[in-house]
Amino acid sequence: MFKTLTIGIWALLIVALLIAAKYLIHALGMEFFSINALLPSAIGGAIFIIGFLLSGIIADHKEAEMRSSLESIWEEGKHFNGGGNGFDLAKLRDDVAAVARAFLKGLGHEGEHHKTMNVLSAECELPIVR
Repeated sequence: MFKTLTIGIWALLIVALLIAAKYLIHALGMEFFSINALLPSAIGGAIFIIGFLLSGIIADHKEAEMRSSLESIWEEGKHFNGGGNGFDLAKLRDDVAAVARAFLKGLGHEGEHHKTMNVLSAECELPIVR
């Protein structure tokens, strides 16, 4: 939620900067083309293309988030292992490796590139995936 809010705030700041620049250019009489019916179309097309490009970035971000989550689980498991409390670090290592393999399988041809969560919940025992 916070990441989405951050992106929204950045977008608002950029739009505010563009509006201020447009106002300044208009106030100083430095406009080099007149506003006509094509300008809103060009702006809409640019926004569409930017949105299309950002959709690919968001997918990459989710993959990086998965890696970060698995690394955090592994690091916390190593900390729990030192207390002599019967924590099974080998089992955690196997489960984290199973999640990583299942994630790659879900993103590959075998998982049809989009069935990641089904593969994860079926093949590992980490409660975070269920």
